[in-house]
Amino acid sequence: MTIPGRGDLSPPHRHVAVGRWLTVALVIALLVGGGYAAFLGLTGGSANSAASNLPACSRLSHLPKLPKSLTRTQQFKVTVDNATLRTGLAARVAAELKHRGFPIGAIGNTPTTGKGIATVRYSPNRKVEAQLLAAQIANSTTVAVGGRGVVELDIDPKFRVLASRGAARAAERLAILGSLPHTSPTPTPSPTCRPT
Repeated sequence: MTIPGRGDLSPPHRHVAVGRWLTVALVIALLVGGGYAAFLGLTGGSANSAASNLPACSRLSHLPKLPKSLTRTQQFKVTVDNATLRTGLAARVAAELKHRGFPIGAIGNTPTTGKGIATVRYSPNRKVEAQLLAAQIANSTTVAVGGRGVVELDIDPKFRVLASRGAARAAERLAILGSLPHTSPTPTPSPTCRPT
């Protein structure tokens, strides 16, 4: 309605260019799409990819499987000695090692008290077995000695518990792979697990 001399009483219309809104919407869509693509690139693929259906990788899953003949050798016996003042420690550790598949020989006490966590003494022909044994106790020390068929474990005062089975298996694999000639860890040709 128009009143003479007053002009149109309806509010003024604001004309916004449709092109400007379209440009803003397009820029926002591109930014969201680019952010999503960057997210997928950093996380290793799309949420619908086949890799997302794979189990999570363990830290050492890229290592090759070990020959069964090297994972445990039954032609030796471990001597377990207590180098602490804790009564029954050698027998307890020997029982746990036996449960993990180690053949146990003599159990006793050392003439002197040790200083560290554990010491594994071995003859040159029992190096792999000694490494397998040392893998059961984190931060244990290995010492080469003379003779043949020697695998001896001294449990020292700083010993608390055996390594978890998973940690021990991982350490065993690394120890054996390190003792094999010309062997190095190689990635598997196709993924069998997804990175964590």
